[in-house]
Amino acid sequence: MKAAKLVSLARPETYFLIIGDGPCRRELEVETKLLGLSDRVRMLGERKDVLALIQLLDVFVLTSTSEGFPNVLLEANLAGIPVVTTAAGGAVEVVIDGRTGFVVPCGDIEAIARRTLELLGNEGLRGRFAEAARDRVKAFFSADKVASKIEACYLG
Repeated sequence: MKAAKLVSLARPETYFLIIGDGPCRRELEVETKLLGLSDRVRMLGERKDVLALIQLLDVFVLTSTSEGFPNVLLEANLAGIPVVTTAAGGAVEVVIDGRTGFVVPCGDIEAIARRTLELLGNEGLRGRFAEAARDRVKAFFSADKVASKIEACYLG
C-alpha cells in the first residue's frame, strides 16, 4: 500500500484494484485507511472474472515477497497489460526486466512506485512491453511448449 501512496501522490487520478483474498486482507484494509487511500483502492476479493479485470488495468503490479510460479503474470502478459513485479520466486522467469516489464527487489517500495509511474506516464513503453511479453509467453509458456518440456523430462 505504501507504493500505492507514492503513486497516488504523483498521479492523484490513479485507482488501485486488489484482486484476490487472503489472511492479510484486514491488515491491508487498515493500512489503506491509515494512508488515506480508501477512496482510491478497491479490494475486490476472490473473483472468477480475473482476466476481465486485468484487461481493465493500465499496469499490473505484483508485490509478492514469496512466490512460486505466478501464472497471473502470464495472464497479464497475454492480456497485453505491462507488468511491474518483485523478484520473488518464478516472477523472474516470466518477466525480463526492461524488456517485457520491470522487475524490482522485493520490498523496495520506491522502486515499485517509480517503475509503475514510469509505465503510467509512457504509453509507448507500455505498448512495447505488452507486445514483447505476449510474444515471450507464446514462445516459452504456451500449453504446447510446457507439455513438451515436461514430456522431455520424463522421456529424457
